[in-house]
Parts: sequence; C-alpha cells; structure tokens
Amino acid sequence: MQDALGISLWEGIPGCRLLAIDGNHLEKTDKRLEVLRGTTVAPFPGTAVCRFDLGRQIFDRVYLLEDAHQQESATCDAIVDDLLETDVIVADRHYCIVAFMNKLQTKVAVSSFVSMVDFTAANR
Repeated sequence: MQDALGISLWEGIPGCRLLAIDGNHLEKTDKRLEVLRGTTVAPFPGTAVCRFDLGRQIFDRVYLLEDAHQQESATCDAIVDDLLETDVIVADRHYCIVAFMNKLQTKVAVSSFVSMVDFTAANR
C-alpha cells in the first residue's frame, strides 16, 4: 500500500532493511470462562514479540507465545527464519543469546543489541 501511495522509505543504512524486535506481555482480559469470573486471580494471557520495520514504520511480523512465562527468546528460531540477507536487527538484551547470535551471523549482514537504560533514575 505504501508503494502504491508513493511513500518514500527511510533508509538508515543504504541497501539494508532495519528491523527492531521487542516483546510485550498481552494485557489481561475480562473475557474469561464463566466458572472463573468470580475469582480475583487472572492468568497472564501470553506474550507478543513484534518485528518493526523502521524504514516503512510498520509492524510486519508478530510472534505469539501462549505461555506468558515463556521467555521472548523462544521466538528466536522463527525470527531468524523470516530474515533476509540484507536485514539489520536492533534488539534489546533479551536476545543476547549465543545460539541466536550465531544463527544471525550466518543469515544477516549486521545485528545490534542495545541495553535499555533508565535515564530517569540517573538524573535523580
């Protein structure tokens, strides 16, 4: 659709597609089984790991984990399978796993991992 509208892409690194990967727990829901509606305990519904194309400014892939206690890194194999040779990955420390980095090294041009810093705590 963006191509049809003539929207120009942002190209941070010429010839490469920049992709950011991050996960988030899905919010709780009130839609529960009737027998559980009276209880105050709500289960975690799961985790979504999303891939954001920085050049096109859209989320183009979502990897769902039904078990909310499962680590985001459980999606690493699926993430690598969906990459192209010219992709550049930007991800946080949750993806700094040797097996994942080895797979990335054989598949993509560049990968970058950033550590999240709490700047508000540093300014106190």
